[in-house]
Amino acid sequence: MRAFTGTFACTVIALGCGDLPADDFASQDQQVRPSSAPVHYLVTRDFRKCMYPACGGWWVKQVNAALTRCPDRTSAESCYVVELDTNALGPDVTVSDNGVLALGSFKKLRGGYPKFTASALWLPGNPDLAATGAFYNVHFNGIYCITTPCNNVDAALLNSSQPAASLANLNLKDVAAPESANQAAYDAIYGAGLLSAGAIGPGLDGGDELVASQFYLPYTPKAPGCQTDNECTLSAYTKAVNSPEQCYCAMCPQAMLASEADANQKSWELHCSNVRLMCPMVMCIDPGSAVCSAGTCTSTTTF
Repeated sequence: MRAFTGTFACTVIALGCGDLPADDFASQDQQVRPSSAPVHYLVTRDFRKCMYPACGGWWVKQVNAALTRCPDRTSAESCYVVELDTNALGPDVTVSDNGVLALGSFKKLRGGYPKFTASALWLPGNPDLAATGAFYNVHFNGIYCITTPCNNVDAALLNSSQPAASLANLNLKDVAAPESANQAAYDAIYGAGLLSAGAIGPGLDGGDELVASQFYLPYTPKAPGCQTDNECTLSAYTKAVNSPEQCYCAMCPQAMLASEADANQKSWELHCSNVRLMCPMVMCIDPGSAVCSAGTCTSTTTF
């Protein structure tokens, strides 16, 4: 748990296939997004009751767009695919009934049925909740205030070139996610941004707020477990960095595998040492020591 300052209300068919050009599946509305921007999709299960593969696959919808360009070159609200391929991301991907956000591309199987190959996934903070409203990338904009309302959060519509909306608050209460997910959501706002669905409206302090119906956290493969306390350490370098765009503020230390912490720190120093980050002012609770418990590195702090 972290004490912090801010205005956030945190409460398969195995057949050969060929790639199809990504541009063929962009929305026909050329004003929806910049041509060079990646397309975010909402991927949900198909619960229709008919024989597979005609039913029982997945629906893929471009968020914030009325129509999605489908593999058959038609446009529809959602496109049906027989398979969601996550093999490139890891062996332990679990997709909830209410879906995930994804980057990726359509591919055509040899039998003529399409599949969707994901290159990145974001999992819902509360998998039992369906998202409503528009989809945004919410991030800290570097503004610090001494009074309210403080518009220090920008919400940029996904798949859109519209200017971001400046907000005084992000309200996650209605998502009813676990505290660990809320904390990860807060951390994401100060990094690459938090993907969230919801509606923008007036807040209690006079500024606008985004009331989230769901938020999404990036999928990362499960790290191998620990065997002894000596394999664990405390580190503020909580994730690996592959480019300057992924740089984050290394703030409060967390328990993790020492090997993972070392790799994360080296990648951070390689890509982020010369990046100017707008980091928040936070008070970190003493995490105690890092120990191995049931194969997981954890801290000895008790509340």
